[in-house]
Amino acid sequence: MHLRLGCLCYDDTFSRNVWPEYVNKLEVYNCSFDADSLFGDWLKKLLRKDYLSHLEVIAIYSTVDITDIEEEIFNAIVTCKNLSFVKIFGNRNFPNLDVTLLKSVLTLWKVSKRGFLKEVELETCFEGSNEEEAEQLCREFFGDRKLIHHKSGQGVVHWHHWQKNANDDKDITSRDTITFCP
Repeated sequence: MHLRLGCLCYDDTFSRNVWPEYVNKLEVYNCSFDADSLFGDWLKKLLRKDYLSHLEVIAIYSTVDITDIEEEIFNAIVTCKNLSFVKIFGNRNFPNLDVTLLKSVLTLWKVSKRGFLKEVELETCFEGSNEEEAEQLCREFFGDRKLIHHKSGQGVVHWHHWQKNANDDKDITSRDTITFCP
């Protein structure tokens, strides 16, 4: 099932009515959750299952800190065999695909015997000082290249930074995409 949640304000009745086992694609945009919300626990259950193939969490706000879900996000990226796309950014009191998380994923890929056995694409948006940290991380792992091969000869990682103009060149949208290929 593809579940798309958009513009919810402090209403997460879906989490009582939708079993995580039935969701293989989740998109959450511009939602707010309060202290009574079950969204964090529901999402943890979903991330612990191997059914999810696509995850997008963009511009959500929580009145309580839900950052304790970072470990589940990391584990899903590196172990869920079906998860092939993750886009997480612009959130408050909820994890983003930040430099620390990306560094952990890149480090695990680098020290593993054969890289990852699946293709997974991570997309994020770095803003302000995070842009500088992201550039430093990119230089640390990739040098002046945008593609690195795994030491085993199996698997590559590609880092792509792209910008597009929106709203008649007034706004510039910047994204980073990191793709792991077996």
